[in-house]
Amino acid sequence: FLFIFYFLQKKLYYAKKDNDSMKQKIITFIFSYDISKTTAAKNRLVSYIKVIKNQYIVNIVTYTSDDTIKVLEGINLYFIDYKKEIKKNNFFKRAIEEILLSRKLIKKSNEISSDFIIITTPSMFLIPLGSLIYRKKIIDIRDLVWEYLDNKIIKKFFKFIMLFSLNFYNKIIVTNLYEKQYLNKFKPEIIYNGISKEQFEILSYINSKKYKKRFTLTYIGNIGIAQNLLILCKLAKSLPEIQVNIIGEGAEYDKLKEYIQKHNITNVYLPGSKDWLQLITFYETSSVLFAKLDKSFKSAVPSKLYEYLSTGLPIIYVGEGYAKDFLKQFENIYFVNDKLEHLVKLIESIKDKEFKVSKNNVNIIKKNYIREDNAKKLLKILEGMQ
Repeated sequence: FLFIFYFLQKKLYYAKKDNDSMKQKIITFIFSYDISKTTAAKNRLVSYIKVIKNQYIVNIVTYTSDDTIKVLEGINLYFIDYKKEIKKNNFFKRAIEEILLSRKLIKKSNEISSDFIIITTPSMFLIPLGSLIYRKKIIDIRDLVWEYLDNKIIKKFFKFIMLFSLNFYNKIIVTNLYEKQYLNKFKPEIIYNGISKEQFEILSYINSKKYKKRFTLTYIGNIGIAQNLLILCKLAKSLPEIQVNIIGEGAEYDKLKEYIQKHNITNVYLPGSKDWLQLITFYETSSVLFAKLDKSFKSAVPSKLYEYLSTGLPIIYVGEGYAKDFLKQFENIYFVNDKLEHLVKLIESIKDKEFKVSKNNVNIIKKNYIREDNAKKLLKILEGMQ
């Protein structure tokens, strides 16, 4: 009887041990954006979740302005109470609000059972606060935000804080080669931003023959300080025969609207933000797509570039830094500086041309920059941490 009892106990012990080892691991993402809104950061997060949700239990700690929001089925959403709108134009107010937000997100994540924590920026204050979490953790750096600060002393201070904090992470993920080289001593992994497979398949079938007879230049994306899009309003004023579309919202939206009204410019369409499916019409009817980034943002690659390139349409790019280097591998790209007269001269030289869709550009995006394909690298990273 004792022998049978001992044997059964032993079987139960090893069965429990095997069961624990086979139990699904839990991953908690810390996301510092309003998850009810569509952003490049949210798109990246969703691509991660699509890849790992069948192998891991997934939690997201975030906040939202819409209680009915659904990201993906089977995902556990944990909301914090945060109603303030982060001020984008005042650095110190924004810093305080981001610190308070980051602190709440970290605190909430500590209340949830997790095997891994994945923190996704660009809210840079998540990096030092997240480093204090005593669990296996990954920092997903979408942008070297501290490098964009104007004040050299403040910039140097935050750079020290951020780089010191990175020592306490198990793994660091970046989005491009510039960031990898910048953080080379930490041996980061690259997971490119890219574009979703669904969006790529739609955009890659756009027919270049659907151009309007009128030359149409289109910008789609954030309307902020980094983009400084007033030059497009001035371009439209200088060339009333062309159409300019500026689709999006941001800190500089009102400034552009006031300029258009003041100068009675009728060939600029500034509708604000549009749902992604509504953007397809603009891609279909554009002659050229426009992208611009201030020289201070030399490490950034705007996520919209992957969408632009998926269409094969010509692109005008104003800016320096890694985004320019990135675009050099593609066709149909026109580089110009931020002088209005140079942009006007370029448009005048190409507005009567007939362009062909670049199949080469489309193929490069398909091969290297589909989000779901690149996100599979996260599975390998997680396997290596177990």
